[in-house]
Amino acid sequence: MRDMNNLDDNDKNLRAVVLKCWEEEKENEENDNNSKVSTQVLPPELLSVVFLYVCAEESFARNNRHSIFLLASVCSYWRALVLGMTFLWSRLTLTVNPNSQGDPSVLQYFLDNVKQTPFALCLLFSQKQEYFSVPLGRMSAIEALLLKDRNRGKLETLRIEGFSLALCGYLPRFQSICRLEIGGIPYLNYWQPDSLQPLDLSNLAGLNQVEFYSSGCSLGVVMPWTQITSLTLKSEDIYVCVFFFTQCPNLQEFHCFSPLKFNTRVSYPEIVDNFTSEKVENLSWTSNPEQKCVTLFSRLRLPSLRSLQWYSRSYRMSDIRPDEASALHNLFSSSAFTLSCFRLHNAGSWTIDFIKTILSRAKNLRVLHLTKCNYKFVIDTLFVLRHEPDGGTFLPLLETLIIQEPEGSIRPSERERQEIQLASHIIPIFQTRDPEKKKSFSLQLSQTAGLHSKDMRTVYNALRSEGYAFNIWVDSAMTCSVKEVLERERWKKGMRNAPMVSGTHWYTSRNDEDEDQDWGDEPSTRLIREAACCSLSPTT
Repeated sequence: MRDMNNLDDNDKNLRAVVLKCWEEEKENEENDNNSKVSTQVLPPELLSVVFLYVCAEESFARNNRHSIFLLASVCSYWRALVLGMTFLWSRLTLTVNPNSQGDPSVLQYFLDNVKQTPFALCLLFSQKQEYFSVPLGRMSAIEALLLKDRNRGKLETLRIEGFSLALCGYLPRFQSICRLEIGGIPYLNYWQPDSLQPLDLSNLAGLNQVEFYSSGCSLGVVMPWTQITSLTLKSEDIYVCVFFFTQCPNLQEFHCFSPLKFNTRVSYPEIVDNFTSEKVENLSWTSNPEQKCVTLFSRLRLPSLRSLQWYSRSYRMSDIRPDEASALHNLFSSSAFTLSCFRLHNAGSWTIDFIKTILSRAKNLRVLHLTKCNYKFVIDTLFVLRHEPDGGTFLPLLETLIIQEPEGSIRPSERERQEIQLASHIIPIFQTRDPEKKKSFSLQLSQTAGLHSKDMRTVYNALRSEGYAFNIWVDSAMTCSVKEVLERERWKKGMRNAPMVSGTHWYTSRNDEDEDQDWGDEPSTRLIREAACCSLSPTT
């Protein structure tokens, strides 16, 4: 090897360049390593948000990954944080399979860490098993863990999918249940109601919320009727729905979605005249032409109703059906001074006179939410709302109008024409509803063409220039639920300008003067999203 003293100037310069390259390469490698473990240096407060974001995506789903267990196994630091965050140990989804040996052990690990925190448990039974059978060995082991003295009283919500008749004897043993959800078993033609073992829940002292969805066990069920305050029925027999509704004197929430008619031999008593449910504040109902429904709404009185969510079946019809029109007339008449929120789904081409007649009865209406309604219906509603009868304002207390995904199946050319017509009503409605710009009225356009429409963009810029930027909320995302819209509305209240959503990314307008400026990602939201997307296996 040549001695350094014998190197000429060129060799020395070359060596200096090589050493510098090595140093830069080492520095870049260290930077890469640091970026891989960046989640370790996040404060516990931010990590808790990341963990909640990761675990919340599971919900009650069959593709459950038990992310909370994965997070706890990453490193000792994360494990200590996860075990200390009791709100993460609030829900567990467990798949019960005859061939699986790990179900009780997963539940045991969960119960060892849940401590005294109330939790919800979802049991998913194999869809391939017989409806009248269940892996009783697995269920007995699960029951033994849940009913131990140290665990008693913590299970508050129990959800069962793929319900089997063999489980009827187990449910009354869980005395701590406050909410019970049962579903996933279809009505079979060979079922005979008189041969079924009835589900008796009458001894569950804490039960107050019940949900049945596509569940044959709702036939002949016995419940503590006076305790029930919330009842949800999805794809159930229409006669069962009406019977349940009339049996709960203290009911506050009743949600009935897609009621069906089955040929059963169960007989239910007739509805009494002028039936009054004093405490119902929230009602969701899917319109049904069955005579039982017509009779119910012709005799029903809801003096405390505050929120009505109505699923119409007139989407492709030229006008509303007489039975549905009569039901809405009765509901709006019986709750004229209490109804403050009306959410309407799948409405068709109702006449302007009918729209005006129905809405005018809700004297204190504050929120009007139109979802997947016919474009003509939406435009006619905007026309009615900007109308000023006798010098006054129609629905003077209306604060929020939400238009979500109007007639999504319309042809592109027709949709563009309808969007132009929709945009033409927006500026006049603001001038009518909030002439003094007191921010007393807001409009939300969700899953419409939004800012992708040239006409809508022009309208939005015109409203901003007139000082209405706070009032209009535009969301062009492809997926957006009612709950998401309302959560964004609450978040918007603290913003000075109108935030906008494109896809799954949040944007906030920066300058009213620079309309062509690129929209910047909101910093705190971006930080949380990037942290949540990091690898869950940092180097410890």
